[in-house]
Amino acid sequence: MATVQTSLANSIDAAGDTAQMDASAKGMLKHRSVLAVILKECTEEFKDYSLEYIEQNCFVGEVNVSKVVVDQNGVDTDSTIVGSNTEDTTNSEGTIHYDIVFDAAVPRSTKIVRMVINLEIQVNTNLSYAVVTRGVYYGARLISRQKGSVFTHMNYENIQKVYSIWICPDAKGESANSIAKYGITQQEVYGMVNEPVENYDKLCVIVINLNDEGMKSEKEIIGFLSTLLSTSISVKEKKAKLAHDYHFEMTKEIEEEADNMCNIGTATLMKGR
Repeated sequence: MATVQTSLANSIDAAGDTAQMDASAKGMLKHRSVLAVILKECTEEFKDYSLEYIEQNCFVGEVNVSKVVVDQNGVDTDSTIVGSNTEDTTNSEGTIHYDIVFDAAVPRSTKIVRMVINLEIQVNTNLSYAVVTRGVYYGARLISRQKGSVFTHMNYENIQKVYSIWICPDAKGESANSIAKYGITQQEVYGMVNEPVENYDKLCVIVINLNDEGMKSEKEIIGFLSTLLSTSISVKEKKAKLAHDYHFEMTKEIEEEADNMCNIGTATLMKGR
């Protein structure tokens, strides 16, 4: 006897599709060739360097995908920022990991400036909170985790700047195909203040809202990411467009993840119909 698909079953199916799409998106974004584009187009520190230079010289250590835990029950001062495989579990949410975390370095005239980059893919649009608010929390946690590994005691001058970059590939409404940046700035309330910017510029949250219309955007990073993460065009079309418009060559690994994402998108569309 045929069974009727319940709303709960539909929700479970949708969650499964979202998780698979999320995994495929992370599989594409984790590659240094892709991350180099994001760093150059989204950050002040890397904008003047070539993609080739960033890819070959500015990554410190490995790119961690779903390895570093977002600790929910207080500060873990024993874990390093990158490469920590310890898990912290809560009763309400279970274990939550950052999608992608890695260290990056910017060469300066007198010293190497290191920072922590967190990249999140937000496929689910049915949220009870603002993405930027979660980004602030994630960034703050990556700062607090530095205690005991990057700085000790009261050596706060050694705190490394954190970028938490959120990519939303299925944005709706007027915010679609936009980029917003949120950071710590100085506001002179009274009198003259000459605090060096590096003393307070320690956290920046960037939210990139995309959809398929973004493939026609004049803003290069929006067009690039909209094309890379699209599920409405074939991998062959995607590969050709990335090569022609952005001089980006997809590796075999990226192509496989793109194919998975397109297949999931097609299956989801058929379920909806």
